[in-house]
Amino acid sequence: MTALARELAKTRRVCAVGNAPMGAQSLGPRIPEDQESSGSFEWHEWILPPGYAGRFSKVFAPLLARRVGRLTKALRRSTGEWPCVVAPYPYNEPWLALVPECPVIYYNLDDYSLYEPHKASRVAELESRLVHRSERILCLALTQVERFRRQVTDQKRVHHFPLGVMDRFIRPFGNDDVEVRSVVYIGNMEDRVDWRFVAEVASRCPQLKFYFVGDVTPEATPPAEWQQERTTALAMPNVIAVGRVSQADITAWSWKAGVNWMPYKASHPFNIACCPTKIMDYMASGRPILSTSVPECALYPEWIAICDDAVTAAEWLHEQVGADSDSIKINGRIEFAMKNTWIIRAQELNNLL
Repeated sequence: MTALARELAKTRRVCAVGNAPMGAQSLGPRIPEDQESSGSFEWHEWILPPGYAGRFSKVFAPLLARRVGRLTKALRRSTGEWPCVVAPYPYNEPWLALVPECPVIYYNLDDYSLYEPHKASRVAELESRLVHRSERILCLALTQVERFRRQVTDQKRVHHFPLGVMDRFIRPFGNDDVEVRSVVYIGNMEDRVDWRFVAEVASRCPQLKFYFVGDVTPEATPPAEWQQERTTALAMPNVIAVGRVSQADITAWSWKAGVNWMPYKASHPFNIACCPTKIMDYMASGRPILSTSVPECALYPEWIAICDDAVTAAEWLHEQVGADSDSIKINGRIEFAMKNTWIIRAQELNNLL
């Protein structure tokens, strides 16, 4: 969201708001470089206690509505027109109570009912009101586009608006520093990954190294079945758990990969409703990409290979190692990513506005 806001700020005045949970880390926080105010971009960090959008929403909603009201009125004074408000979460809806003049865009990132199933009915109520209020509904995932188009009368209000890629992720043409016999996954080590599938594929490709870059969440006691499967997969001799790396190092991992991998559970509700950030990040590396049949990944058959069973995936990986020098495909992925940067996304949103 911040990347999109910054690009929009190159052509219009933008005020972005981030909510940080109150805690020890919020005492004197260091504002990340991409969230520093500059030029026509303003960043506001609101430190709020747990429950501000849940248990205590009746207390905080009026306060936050007044804050939103002040920001929009300030923007109107500087530009002469009411700003458009982009709301990415259903719980933002009560915050719009004092800005009836402002056009609203609902930027849907996920199926929010999955976050806390016991609150699904409340989420649905808020989302319905936000959908009704919004002039446009942008969805990261095509499955969410289809869901909202079934809910509204004017289907032209709903648009597919997948994640873009930051310029620094785009690999320079001709950069050939690659570890050919490597398969790289970048992301959190959670239940959305099919760990049994990972173990089966790795066991069939002993000559390859499988790097898993990201946080390993602590196991429950007793561990869940998926956590046991993760432990088994990460203990294999050719599987390396790298751990968390800095944002600056993420590009190095995707660029040097023989293959970038998304071994997600295709049937997992989160994976069905999401747009994996790694689609465009991996595309920008130019390297071959392998995924399971997550709906959003299946939209790019020219650039992403889809394999749901271990035998087929292992065979594809064996073939790919020998076809590493396919520069046409490599450059094609990079060129595709260059057409899907956040600069392009901002231009698309400007056209909608």
